[in-house]
Amino acid sequence: MDTKGKIIITFTSDALNTNVINFDRYNATAGDGGVPSTISMNTTYTTAARTQTKFIQILNPTLTAGEQSAIAYQNYFNIDQNFSKLMTLTRSANVITIEATNNWSFINFSSSSFVTSSITAPVPDTFQLDAASLSVSSTPCDTIDVNILMTEQADSYSITFARFSSAPTVAVTTNPFTVSVPRAVGTYINVFKSGSTTINVPLSQWGEEFLYFRKIYQENINIVVNENILLGATVVVNVSYSNQLSERPSNTNVLSYSLDGTTYSTSNVFSALTSGTYTVYIKDIFNCIVQKEFQVVSSAETRSRFFEIPKLNSITFGRNETWNGLQNGIHKNRNNTLSLLGIQDFQFEEKLIVRNTDTVRIQFKSNYTTHNAKYQNCLGNNISNNLVIEKMSNNLDLFESLASVVFSYNQNLALYFESGNVYDTGGTVIAQYELNGNLPDSAIIGTSVDISGFGVYPIVDIVYDEQRNKRAIVFDLSYNGVDQSNVIMKAYYDLLPFEVYEMDIPFNNLIIQGTTKKEVRIYINATHPIYGTVDEYSEYISILEEEVYTEQNGLNNLLAINYYNQNNKSIFYLYGIKHFMRAEFVNFETTIIDESDVSQGDLKTFLLDSTLHEGANITFADMTYNMKIKLSLALSSESLFINGLGYVKNGNLTIEQIENTNLYSVSCELIRTNESFDVNGEGNLGRNENYASRFIPKLVTGNNNYLKI
Repeated sequence: MDTKGKIIITFTSDALNTNVINFDRYNATAGDGGVPSTISMNTTYTTAARTQTKFIQILNPTLTAGEQSAIAYQNYFNIDQNFSKLMTLTRSANVITIEATNNWSFINFSSSSFVTSSITAPVPDTFQLDAASLSVSSTPCDTIDVNILMTEQADSYSITFARFSSAPTVAVTTNPFTVSVPRAVGTYINVFKSGSTTINVPLSQWGEEFLYFRKIYQENINIVVNENILLGATVVVNVSYSNQLSERPSNTNVLSYSLDGTTYSTSNVFSALTSGTYTVYIKDIFNCIVQKEFQVVSSAETRSRFFEIPKLNSITFGRNETWNGLQNGIHKNRNNTLSLLGIQDFQFEEKLIVRNTDTVRIQFKSNYTTHNAKYQNCLGNNISNNLVIEKMSNNLDLFESLASVVFSYNQNLALYFESGNVYDTGGTVIAQYELNGNLPDSAIIGTSVDISGFGVYPIVDIVYDEQRNKRAIVFDLSYNGVDQSNVIMKAYYDLLPFEVYEMDIPFNNLIIQGTTKKEVRIYINATHPIYGTVDEYSEYISILEEEVYTEQNGLNNLLAINYYNQNNKSIFYLYGIKHFMRAEFVNFETTIIDESDVSQGDLKTFLLDSTLHEGANITFADMTYNMKIKLSLALSSESLFINGLGYVKNGNLTIEQIENTNLYSVSCELIRTNESFDVNGEGNLGRNENYASRFIPKLVTGNNNYLKI
């Protein structure tokens, strides 16, 4: 048990004008403000009216000498110097007793001769805090463990969340003992022992009245991604503590950061990150780890999503989407429906027919990252391993680095290309180029270019500079300098916003389990970390077995149609793809198309020229919309072969919709290619026995510009 510091002041007579009582209150340990302190307790008596603190007006005395001065001292000392009630002041007649509530001393007493004093020094209690430390709790993101060692066994402790509030005590039977403190709450810890002074643990150990540990919330993690396609993204991770106090004790909120959850650094900046999905891990010194996912999207990935299966392909596909009918939502249309999902009253299934010996090849365009394709049976179950998808093009994320010439174009920085070095990504010369004033493939408006000595800027314009007779790329960067040669430029760019993919779809050796139907469909799935997922399904395809595919059972009712083109618009034919389909017909009529040129005179009529073309009029069986589109595209192709013979379309197709259905009738007139009969033409001349070759010397130019023969 401790003895508190005390001072007894005896007023032997009443005060006179300007009499004083002076002493100091001293705290040798960490106290007010967390440092040792000395506070003066000075008082002056005056006959004038009281106008400021620490002055006491002299009043009429009582019958007991000094009592009136003691009464006034009691009243005004509590007002002026004990407003926080950190001392206890009592009076008995003309004697004032002041006792500290903490381990404070009273020193340096001086006064006028009307009082005497007696000072008792404090004697510390043997029940004290020996040490306190912080450690990791079992729930480190919610609580911190405070380990407390007292000089003697404590009886109990309490946790409160306000300075003068009370709380139930928790019995203590061990020394040391551990108290769990919640995060983001100011917490007072008081330890008790009967007959001893209450120990405020934060104040005794750290000089803080209470403890406060900040809490990291995922929503308060701000991740800033500064994208640079050439140098990689720089990511800055910031943690804010909205509506939270500063940590107490200090330096308990040191954070470290990691992208793998293993290797941590105190730096909150990550550099040279490529495109992808990342998770940042943030850890404090108490092993609380909070993680948050973020994405780095390179400028190449900010391109618009693209996935298309052209209608010219041998098989029809429809996208799997959920229609919501919203104004800017997803609506039912030709791209996300198949034959049985139209809006007509009567729906008929599309007839896609192949033989079990057929193989068709399809092409699609996509900037998604992964692609898979499978066969599915009529129950929608996968029935084989993935089909092999081949990437045919190289259009995305291309790199080009060339020596260029910098010049000023209308006071903006511009580049043109004459000839020079070609560099790889590491800056090593790998080849030479000659453009002679033309532009490289990367010269696309919007492409970011790293210009050595200037920085990274997007191309804003492509121009022709008449003065230099060069085409040039222009940047939004002020430049009025002279021309500079051999300035290295680097660029990542997209030649086209998609890649071209192809795959063969063979229909032999398919084991279709779970159903007796010889029908399959093709399922294509494309995924991308930013765009998400695209699912495309074909119409169901009927597979005819070779042994039952006879003239009596379908052979005479189906036409084998091969078709392709030379252009690279919807389909990129430069990769050699050719299409194949089978179409059911109801009438195939061979025709002769006669073209004659007749000269009519007054007395005689002459046949000047007559050409006959073999052709065909075909009426196809009724078909669905997508089949109509496919057949129309096939019949309109530059190269068309039906049952092995070449044809070209002669005039427009005849197409009519059957009312209230999704069916269409299609008929056409075709002309055979490489097959005509010229009745009146001159024909070809052969050689007779007396034929001899005559060789004419080449023409030579003489000095006088005449020709010599």
